[in-house]
Amino acid sequence: MQKSTMFSTILQSIMTKDEVLPFVKQLGYNDTARKFTVYDLFMFLAQSALQQWDGYRDGEKRMHTTGLAPIHYSTISKKAKEVPFELFKQLLHLMISKCNRPTRRNLRIPKQLLIADSTKITVGMGRLPWAPLKGERAGIKLHVSLVADEGCLHQVTETTGNCPDLLSCADIRGKHFILVADRAYGKHKLFDDTWSKNSSLSSGSGTTRTGNPVILATNLHKPSAEAIAEMYKKRWQIEVFFRWIKQHLNVLTRFGTTPNAVFGQLYTALLVYVILKFLFDQGNALVHQSAKLTFAEFDRLFSLNNLPTEWTVYLTSKFTLP
Repeated sequence: MQKSTMFSTILQSIMTKDEVLPFVKQLGYNDTARKFTVYDLFMFLAQSALQQWDGYRDGEKRMHTTGLAPIHYSTISKKAKEVPFELFKQLLHLMISKCNRPTRRNLRIPKQLLIADSTKITVGMGRLPWAPLKGERAGIKLHVSLVADEGCLHQVTETTGNCPDLLSCADIRGKHFILVADRAYGKHKLFDDTWSKNSSLSSGSGTTRTGNPVILATNLHKPSAEAIAEMYKKRWQIEVFFRWIKQHLNVLTRFGTTPNAVFGQLYTALLVYVILKFLFDQGNALVHQSAKLTFAEFDRLFSLNNLPTEWTVYLTSKFTLP
C-alpha cells in the first residue's frame, strides 16, 4: 500500500505538539497516555478527514500508511470520548488565524462581506440521544461564517440540531465585516444593539403598528438595489462550502456518539479544510501556469499522493509556514 506521509509532515510543522499542549492544560485534561496521546488523536482525526476513513476500526488498519503508529481502535475510541472537543475548536480557530490573509474587495463597499449560515447533520435517535430532534431523529448543527469570495473560515460554533440560528449569531459574526445572512439571523434587537454601539452608523427609525419603536442600522452608505442583490447572491458560497466539506472531509461519517467524539471529529475536519485551502491558495500563486489546479483537483490529487512534480516540490520545500 502506498504511503502518504506528506500531510502528516505538513500538519506537524504548522501545528506542533508544543502549541497543542498549552490548550490541553488550559482545559484541565490530564493526558497520561504514552502510546496514544492527545496529539496522536489530533493527527488521527486529521488524516481520517483527508483520507475519508470509515471509522476507528478502519483507521486502525490504515493509519500506518500515513506515518502514524498503529493502535487498537478501542484505544482511539476511548480517547475521543475523553478529550474535550473544545480543544479541537480552539485549534481550528488558531489555524484560521494562522492561515487566513486579508482578502480583496470586489464590491465598492467599505467593509468585506461575511456570509453566515448553519448546516444540520442528522442521524437516528439511538446514535445521538443527547441531541433529539422531531420524531425518531437526532442531530447537531455547525454554525459557520465565511469570508466572501475567498472561501476563508472566520468563525465556527456548534449546537444541537434544534437550536435556533439566531442564538449563535453573536459567536460567528465580526464587527469589521458586513454580515450577509438569511432571515433566521435577523432580529430588530440586533440592529438596535449595533446602532447603539457605533454612533457612526447611519440609521433609520420607525414605529410598528403596536406603537413600539423600531431602529434599523446600516453602514452600507446607501448602496444600490443591484449592489444589495449582488451581496445577498454571494450567500450561495456558503452552501457550496457545506456541500464540499460533506463530500470531501468525511463529516457525515461519525466515528463516535458522544459530544466530545462528534464535535472533536467535525472541528478537526474543518481544520483540515483550512490547511488545504491555505496550501492551495499559496501553491497556485507560485506554480507555473501550466501546473495550476482547481481546488477540487488539488484535494483529490493530494489525498491520493499523486500531485504534479512542481506541486510536490512546493509542498516539500517551498511553502511558507503561516
